[in-house]
Amino acid sequence: MNAAEALEQTLTDLKPMLDAAGRAIRVLESDGTSCKIELAGFCGDCACTASYIEGIQEILAEKAPQITNIEFVDAEIIPTEEVRRAEGSLRSDPSAALGMM
Repeated sequence: MNAAEALEQTLTDLKPMLDAAGRAIRVLESDGTSCKIELAGFCGDCACTASYIEGIQEILAEKAPQITNIEFVDAEIIPTEEVRRAEGSLRSDPSAALGMM
């Protein structure tokens, strides 16, 4: 199994656990020794995100040791229609964010 196959198989094994937590990962780029992994649904710089990243790195080190450079990037967040409406409401009435009416 080459590095790309090992990487995909490892991440496929993790996806059900991540899905259950409302998170997702996918490989954006991969070559023989490095990869770029997109993280979606993670909470930025919080401890749980650091824990997930550390776990993914450890699993990859075990199952795909040829991958020595792993870069994690946040998924681009595209606001839902509900978020857009809320943002529009706040622009027209900023006091609504403070519960003032």
